[in-house]
Order: sequence, then structure tokens, then C-alpha cells
Amino acid sequence: MQQSPNVHRLPEPPDRPEAEAPVHRRPSMMLSVLAMLVLVAVGPIALMGYKITTELETDLTANQKELQLEKATSIQEGVVDLVESRFQLLRLIGEAATSVAAVGSEQGQGPGSAADDLRLLLERYLNQEALQMLELTPADPSMPVIEAHLPSFDPEAVSEQLAPLVARGVEKGAKGTESLSDPVLPRDGHLQPLAVISVPVGPPSTGGSRRAVLSGVVSLAAVQRAVQAQGDTALGYTIFVLDSKGMPFAHTQFMKVVERADLSSNPLVQEFGKPGMAASSLEFETLSDGRMTPMIGTYAPIVFKDHRWGVFLQVDRTFGLQQVTQMRRQAWQWGLAALGLAVVIGVAFSLRLTGPIRALTETTRRIAGGDYGRRVHVSVNNEIGMLADNFNHMTEEIRRSFDGLHRQRELNEQLFISSIRSLAAAIDARDPYTRGHSERVTRYARIIAKAMKLPGTRLRNIEIGGLLHDVGKIGIEDRILRKPSALTPEEFEIMKTHPEKGGDIMEPISWLREATEIIVHHHERWDGTGYPSGLKGEEIPLGARVVQVADTFDAMTTNRPYQRAMTFEIAAKKIKSFSGKACDPAVVDAFLEAMEAGHFNAAETRETQAG
Repeated sequence: MQQSPNVHRLPEPPDRPEAEAPVHRRPSMMLSVLAMLVLVAVGPIALMGYKITTELETDLTANQKELQLEKATSIQEGVVDLVESRFQLLRLIGEAATSVAAVGSEQGQGPGSAADDLRLLLERYLNQEALQMLELTPADPSMPVIEAHLPSFDPEAVSEQLAPLVARGVEKGAKGTESLSDPVLPRDGHLQPLAVISVPVGPPSTGGSRRAVLSGVVSLAAVQRAVQAQGDTALGYTIFVLDSKGMPFAHTQFMKVVERADLSSNPLVQEFGKPGMAASSLEFETLSDGRMTPMIGTYAPIVFKDHRWGVFLQVDRTFGLQQVTQMRRQAWQWGLAALGLAVVIGVAFSLRLTGPIRALTETTRRIAGGDYGRRVHVSVNNEIGMLADNFNHMTEEIRRSFDGLHRQRELNEQLFISSIRSLAAAIDARDPYTRGHSERVTRYARIIAKAMKLPGTRLRNIEIGGLLHDVGKIGIEDRILRKPSALTPEEFEIMKTHPEKGGDIMEPISWLREATEIIVHHHERWDGTGYPSGLKGEEIPLGARVVQVADTFDAMTTNRPYQRAMTFEIAAKKIKSFSGKACDPAVVDAFLEAMEAGHFNAAETRETQAG
């Protein structure tokens, strides 16, 4: 019977359960309990803290804007009052000068005497905080310009900056218009901003122009003091006042005024530059120390004649909302405290809750692995304790059922092995020269397998394969099987079909797959010259290699029609010579080791005694 080499390669059987059930890692119940407690403990605090701080942030932002608007408006009103008071003072001085000039004219005083009187009048009104210089410019070019200034004020030192401003004021005053210049910072070392105010003096002449123009250099140092008083750098406040050209003439950091810093890139200044904007507040970001800083800003416009100044106030939003920051910090602290308490309570609670469950889980895993004597021991008197008692009762019932099944299995195995032995004996009985052959091959194969330290399952399959290795001879005719003389080549070819016939007989029994492979391939040779598939080396199933050595050894040590029995020692030498040719070297080494240990002689002695 010709078949392909792999015809008897049966599919792998399903995995058998290990001694211990696999452990599938799942999230611990303790984590769930901790997560729940943390959520319950910290969640409301976090939610309430967020809601309160958000509402407080909104209210404080509105209050901060209102406070800044009040500060900016206060400075704005102060600047307006200051300038208006200076205008009013110049108007009064102009009226007084008109009166002095009129009296002098009635008394017939000369121009020089009238000029002296007017100079004395002007000097009387000079003041470091108000008017540092006064100049009365008559409309008649032939009349002298009357000038008065404080001793500490040097007109020549500041003439380059103030002279053009005075000239423009005179030009406007001659037309009957009051004027105010943008502030300037003198370069004479007097670190205070100055402005020029000009008012017309006297009734208009026949040509429509005024008789004179009174100009005063006024100090705006009071604006700087007001800015310093309202600003608080410790709280992050920055206040500055810009003229119509966008230059600062008052600043909480006065060096910005001295340096004439360009503040046009400030978003607050840019917003102020839009036409028609009244006092307002807004939130924006500005670059500070390489990072964008959130700010709250306020501006208030100051409109004089054809000038538009502005008061600006801004504060770092972090400083402005320190209460919110503090409250959020406290909320975090309380939240962390609640979290710590929740973790401590959660661990204690979950240990009490999950400890018995873990014990139950571990015992379940052990029982699933076959340890039916394991019991759950818990000391709680709740539903978990009841579950443990019921589980122990169930386990006891399972153990009893398993013991019964185990006894029945052992009985079935004994019946099965006995049936196999009877079948093997029946097969051997057909040939008077091979009586007891299968039993001996099985004993020898078991000795070799033990020397190779093969596991119990494989040892059992080798024993079954050894008992049934010649089961295919059932299909061989008696005339060939019982022939007392040597077989012809044709008869030997028929005899060589018995391994495959045995495989066909055993193939329906899927759980004996390994034993079936032994039956099919026990005549294969290590060098690939065997039959029926011509397998080579480790292609041959290990059990078949073991049974092949045992079968060869028994054939050489029993009388056959074609040979007389050899002694164990001679047969062992023959087997050694087959290593790497007909037999697996590893199996031969194990055979020789067992032979030297006397295991084969002991087995022979036991068989003789039993016989």
C-alpha cells in the first residue's frame, strides 16, 4: 500500500489544562473603590471651587475695572483742574496787567515806568508749583516785551524748547484764542514737565487783534506726583499720562518720561488712538520678560482746545485678582487634603472589602488548576461570607464528583490497557516467533524513555505505542506472517505495509495521535532509509525513535526464523554501532546508559520470575 509520507500526520489535539489555571490580570477592585472615593471626596470640592472662583473672578474683574476707572478719572480730573486753574490765573493776571497799563497811561507815565510796573506785577504771581515764567507780548512791535521768571529758572537754557511754543501761543493769542502746548521736559536738569499757556490780554484793537498776549510756563510736576500717589508698583499698577503726540510726561517709572519712551505698541494706547473713544477698560496681553502677561487696562481722555491727552492705568491681572489666586490655592490645598484622606480611607475600606474577595479569587484560581482540596477562609459575616460558605460547599461537591470521575478514569484506563495488552498478545500469538514481543518492546521503550527523563504523558503514549506498534499485522496474511523461512522480496514488501495498516486502524482515535505516529513510523531510520515515509533525523517522531531502538533490541535478543538470539551485551554493541545511522544518537545514549545501570537485566529477571 503506497501512501504519501505525511498521510498519517494527524492534527494537533486541543491543549490540555495545565496544573494551574492561567491568571488573567484585570483592574483591581481597590482601584475602583479608590477612584469612587476620590471622585466623591474631591469632585464636589473641585466643582464648587471652580464655580466660586470663576464667579469671584468675574466680579473681581468688574470691580478691578471700576476701581481703575475711578483712579484714571481722578487723575484726569486733577489734570483738568490743574490746567484750568492755570488758565484762570493767567486771565486774572492779564486783567490786572490791563488795569496797570491803563492807570499808567492816565498818569502820563512813560513806557519805561509802565514796563517796570508790569514786570513787578508779573513777578508777584511767579510760583515754583504754578508759574515759573511769565511773558507779556504787546501787539505793537514797538512796545517792549515784558518778562519775569523765578531765579531758579533759566530762560536761555530752555529757550530752544520753549521759544517755539511761546511764539505759537502769541500767534494764537493775537487772534483772541487761548492755547495750551504739549508738555516738554527741559534739558537743563530740571526733571519736571513744563507746558506753555497763552491767553489774549485787553480788548481787541481797531484791526481785530488783541493788544497783548500773556504766556506762562507752567509746571506739571503735580501730575507726576498724582501718578505716583495713585500708582502702586507693589500691586502691579502702572500709570502714565501721554500728550497728543503719544509721549509720556508722567509715569510711575519716571525714567520712562526722561527717556521719552515710545509706548505706541501698547494695546491700551492703540485702543485709545481710535477716534471717539471715551473712558473705558479692557483686558489684553503684553510682552513682559519674554512672556505674554495678561493685563487689565483703563484709559481716560483729557481734551483741551485742540489737544487730546490721555491717562492710562494698567495692572497685571494676576496682581489684580490675588483673591482669586489665593482662593484657588486654598481650593487646591483642601482638594489635596481631601484626596489624601480619601486615599487613606479608601485603602482601609477597600482592603476590608477586597481582602475576602481576593482570597475567594485566589482559591477559585487554585481550584480551577485542579487543587480541589483548597477552601476559602474569610472572617466576615456579610454577603461575602455567605458566598464563601456556599463556595466551599460547592467545592466539596465538585471534589467528590471529581474523585468519582478520577476513580472511574483509572478503572477505564486499566480496562483500556488490559484491552490493548490482550490485543497485542493476540497479535503476537499469530506468530510463534514473536510471542510476548509487544510486552517486551513496551518495557524496553519505557526504560529508555525514563532514562531520557521524558514527561509522564509522553511516557504513557510510548507505552501504548509500544504495545500496539505491530497492530497492522492483523492485515498481513498468515502465510507471510507465520512463514518459518525467510521472506521473498515480494513478501517483504507486503510485510512492510503493516505500519501504515496500523495507522489506518488507529487513526479514528484522535486522542491517541502520538501513539498512532509511533505505530506508523517505528520502522523509520535516522539516515532516512527507513519506511514507510522515509523520514530523516528529527523528522521522525521522538516516540517512534524510542520504540524503534526497543524493537530492534528485542528482535536481536529473541530467536527468529532467520537468526538466533544474541546476548544483551552483543545486542547493545550492535545498537551502539547503529547510532547516527539507523538510530537516533540521543536515544542510543539513553539506551546504553540504562543498559550499564542494569535496568534491562532487571526487567528480564522480573519477566522470567513472572513466567
